[in-house]
Amino acid sequence: MRHDQLLRLMATGLMLGAVLALPNPGQAQGPSTDQTSPATALAASDGQPDAQQAQNDAQQAMLQPSRVITPKNSEFETIAEGQKIFNGTCSHCHGPDAVVSVRRLDLRQLRHRYGETAETVFDETVNKGRPSKGMPSWSQVFTEDKFRKLYAYLSTIQNP
Repeated sequence: MRHDQLLRLMATGLMLGAVLALPNPGQAQGPSTDQTSPATALAASDGQPDAQQAQNDAQQAMLQPSRVITPKNSEFETIAEGQKIFNGTCSHCHGPDAVVSVRRLDLRQLRHRYGETAETVFDETVNKGRPSKGMPSWSQVFTEDKFRKLYAYLSTIQNP
């Protein structure tokens, strides 16, 4: 699966999660007022759990607001713009969508190599360059906003 297809699939899944979290028209807002405990429900059904109640409980647990990710469209746009900038400028050395066989040029390894300092290393590298390694400074070419978009994109493609 290509990276752009994966991003679209992730975006679709996240948007679907956000839509599923919306209350149904006519449905009461807020947490359920049913105070029946699982033990009470089990006892009332002669030791057999009510299948419909179990399904309803599972659905309610999945739709709790704290469990639903609702990304902002601007985040997707930022990542997409970063990918476009990357593929238009950086891909000639680092490969399209950062897929390259030369390990030292593989930007999908930033988090693995630098851990919590990955963003700082990225900032220093794109602003100052690494001339001894063939990496030019891009500070006269890109704005900080474009650097943020590039890093946002690279953050989405990091290998575990």
